[in-house]
Amino acid sequence: METGPSKLLSWPGFVVLAVLFGLSYAQFPLFYETQNQYFFRGLVQVGIGLLRDDWLAGSRDTWPVFTSLVTLTSRLDVRLFYVYFVLLLGVYAYAMLGIASSVRLLDGSNAASLTFLAVLAALHSPLVGALSSAAVGFNLGEQLTTGVALQDILGSMLQPSTFGALLLLSIFYFLRERPYRAVVASSLAATIHPTYILTAAVVTLSYVVLTVRRGGGALRAVRLGLWALVLTLPVLVYVYTAFHPTSPSLTAEARSILVHFRFPHHAFPDRWLGPIVAVKLGVTLLALYLMRRTELAVILLTLLGAAVGLTVLQVLTRSDGLALLFPWRLSVFLVPVSTAVLSAYVLSRVLGWLKTRGPVAVHAAVVGSVVILIGLAVGGVVETRHRFAVQRSGPRAALMEFVRTTKTPGAVYLIPPYWDNFRLRTGAPVVSDWDFIPYNDVAVIEWHARFRQAEAFYKARGEARCQVLGNIRATYRVTHVVLWEPGTEACGAWRELFRAADHRLYAVAP
Repeated sequence: METGPSKLLSWPGFVVLAVLFGLSYAQFPLFYETQNQYFFRGLVQVGIGLLRDDWLAGSRDTWPVFTSLVTLTSRLDVRLFYVYFVLLLGVYAYAMLGIASSVRLLDGSNAASLTFLAVLAALHSPLVGALSSAAVGFNLGEQLTTGVALQDILGSMLQPSTFGALLLLSIFYFLRERPYRAVVASSLAATIHPTYILTAAVVTLSYVVLTVRRGGGALRAVRLGLWALVLTLPVLVYVYTAFHPTSPSLTAEARSILVHFRFPHHAFPDRWLGPIVAVKLGVTLLALYLMRRTELAVILLTLLGAAVGLTVLQVLTRSDGLALLFPWRLSVFLVPVSTAVLSAYVLSRVLGWLKTRGPVAVHAAVVGSVVILIGLAVGGVVETRHRFAVQRSGPRAALMEFVRTTKTPGAVYLIPPYWDNFRLRTGAPVVSDWDFIPYNDVAVIEWHARFRQAEAFYKARGEARCQVLGNIRATYRVTHVVLWEPGTEACGAWRELFRAADHRLYAVAP
């Protein structure tokens, strides 16, 4: 097999990776699902609408570096957020190709690089995912590239977790014997998304072990570990000071709300353990076996050992605090890297066989890969256009546009609990919704009380609903109410301001 780096691991190659992989992956329009809570505080600082009056604006920021990025970008051009996402997709593809090349599963040929990229793009393509779901009942590529407990790196849009691509880049840098660059990348990921602090610590531990194995000596290994600690110290200090417990009882109550009410699908292994987890584990173990003589095996084994060990500890102790560390989130790196390893291994064997058939067969593989990549990119662009059209049409979008243009200072809106994009699309304060979650203990308890009240209102009917609204108005100074279900009626002397199908906006007495 040829040696040497792939041409796609150069800067021009990175641009090619980012464009092809980014287009095939597709995007959603801004303010989609959980993206709203990550962008909220940045848009508050910019002064969008009346968001400064929203009660959540006073809660502590969990992602201050990402908030600063949102603030700066919003003042320049919000379209840059789409560019950032494509660049991070490029980093992800670049790191995967680099990892596969570093362990000599791929050579530096165009055939190896392009076929690998085609497979990687297909595994992440919404077009292939839809075909897979229709054929076998689930998205096979998604299951092979995401972790357990409904967690992944890339998600559906730009958010702090997307910077997990930097942790994959870190692994690639270390395998290429650039350890200090590796810990810079991993520390940056943890700084942008503090949930990655645990992952950064675990991969750094593997780097320290491997530095000793390389013959670098204990002193050099310790220096590398200390360098990683220095780089992550600011975010560690911030997390400790910003989210220091108000009191043991309040912290316990807030953790219970997050674990048992808001995140049970993420926080309880018995919620996500099942056959698909066995498949993901099997993929990881097979990759470990294939890589058993490489440094990548040490990194993967360290991640797997930490994930399994801490998960077992959480199951035994039932600790809410440990559950909120999400130790099983380490799987979001284990599974896609293992899938990439297996894909590269199979491709290397296929390409080796094609070479025995002559250059024409190899050339055909290259042409086929390019055709697949172009087809996936076109499919991704079509899917992106469709997503944008859906998000910006319909009665809900019309109602939010009306609120955006008519809201006045002092307004507080009671909205259906799962309308996650209302705040940012309208710039209006609301009582509560499902996706906007604070993390300091007092604010979590406040969010839970607000959400329960809003949920009770939309579940109630008739006079009972009006009584619930009376309590909400008295406590949260609601001025407007949104109704969207067919057959629901307004209370008392509400004044209808807008109607589109069953979506209605009412003004209520203060």
